Amino acid sequence: MADDILVYDGTGRHPAPSVAVQLASAGKSVTFAALDPIVAPEMEAHSQIIYRKRFAELGVQTLLEYEIVHVSPNGDRYDVSLRHLLTGQGLVLACSQVVVENGTYPITDVFDELRPLSANDGRTKLSSLTGPAPLRLRPDNGFELHRIGDAVTSRSVHAAMLDAVRLCIQF
Repeated sequence: MADDILVYDGTGRHPAPSVAVQLASAGKSVTFAALDPIVAPEMEAHSQIIYRKRFAELGVQTLLEYEIVHVSPNGDRYDVSLRHLLTGQGLVLACSQVVVENGTYPITDVFDELRPLSANDGRTKLSSLTGPAPLRLRPDNGFELHRIGDAVTSRSVHAAMLDAVRLCIQF
């Protein structure tokens, strides 16, 4: 494995900082770059502090509020062009390996097939999730179909469970 590695975080969750810590613990030189102004903003505060502490202990360099513009091969290495989100200033990093965490994209094939068969056409009426009115739109007309969690966008299993609870709870 390469000795100098750029780990890029496009989600603000556990995977990218966790990989950075693992690589640095294995003796690799790691630069951690992220879109956000802090490390792992989607996580609880105590996890943010633990990652920041481990980064400092392991010598992980951080570049915050940067986006990757382009990655180009340069022999057996890569030149990574980054742009600062606030100033627009460019930066080029040379490294042996680039690890990018940009989350997931929903795969909607099953949803798309079931949508026309559902009573609600796959649409969730958000106002029905916030009050005592039951969610059932047309209970005599088959099943209801709702997209939750990663079926909507890149999210955690905990977000999916919260979505499911909101859909199923009876006030």
